[in-house]
Amino acid sequence: MISESFLNNLNYGVVTLSVVEGYIIRINQIEASTTLSLT
Repeated sequence: MISESFLNNLNYGVVTLSVVEGYIIRINQIEASTTLSLT
């Protein structure tokens, strides 16, 4: 039987990954826009 704490850790890990992924996408968009404005 899977413990409840394991499921909570799994959910927390998924949320953390999605937040990190969102930050990476945002940083990439900022870098793309800055390189466009520089040229």
